[in-house]
Amino acid sequence: MNRLLARDEGQFLEFKSAHERPGGVRLKRRKAAGVARDIAETLSAMANADGGTLLLGVEDDKTVTGVDHPTANLKAMRA
Repeated sequence: MNRLLARDEGQFLEFKSAHERPGGVRLKRRKAAGVARDIAETLSAMANADGGTLLLGVEDDKTVTGVDHPTANLKAMRA
């Protein structure tokens, strides 16, 4: 994972956050449906191109914030 985080986002690497920062300070869990939609859009774009890697739970600045959603939400994100 450290090797991936050392790289910049581009055609073959995308970081997706499971959080938002309203007001720019404290992390707030994003709605699972929004995260799932972002995952689907990104994977679809990668599938239509040359593939790639999606790191979920990573901010644009490469900070790993994880995915602290309940199990039911995680299943919805994978579906």
